[in-house]
Amino acid sequence: MNNSPLKPDLALIHGWGLGPTVWQPVLPLLSQRFNVHVLALPGYGTPETLVNSQPSGEPIQATASFTRTAETLVKTLPDKCILCGWSLGGMLALQAALLAAQGGKTLRGLILVGSTPRFTQGVDWPHAQPESLLDTFIAALATDAAVTLSFYRPAQSGRHAGASARRTFLKQLRRSLPDTATLLVGLGWLRDVDLRQQLAAIDVPTLLVHENMTR
Repeated sequence: MNNSPLKPDLALIHGWGLGPTVWQPVLPLLSQRFNVHVLALPGYGTPETLVNSQPSGEPIQATASFTRTAETLVKTLPDKCILCGWSLGGMLALQAALLAAQGGKTLRGLILVGSTPRFTQGVDWPHAQPESLLDTFIAALATDAAVTLSFYRPAQSGRHAGASARRTFLKQLRRSLPDTATLLVGLGWLRDVDLRQQLAAIDVPTLLVHENMTR
């Protein structure tokens, strides 16, 4: 499938623990209107199927830093693209938007799916996850990542999909299982990153997509 100069570029960043395969159910529809670039975050590998995957056929190289990962992400993006991130991917999209503006690269828009500038609760940020929950999850993950993810992934696999579609989708997700070190780094980002003070510097049209059971 070839890119079309008549279609805008749309880059997709998956969230924690899911991998790029999470976008598979929506790729056929999205590719009708966009040149779609499916990005793989550090440790998650390259998706089995990429739609119009230029130049994002290679996974973003692993770095220890959230900001450095966002910097690498910006270098990967085509100019004037729409950047869509899910959960942790949305936080990286926000950081990437800040860095893109500083580096002179233009983003056409942001789409944040189930994502906010801070994942954990604070005194002035009550509508989020308690930090203690992240700490418990980190401890469980370090003990047995496979078992811990077996409880997390079904909840993210499409509550409204049919049973057969859910089973197929979960099999695809299992093939993109990252190692424990990668998962722990991502949880650390979710626990510690706070982008609220930087939001005013983002001057990009933004669409927020949430639902009442977003995690």
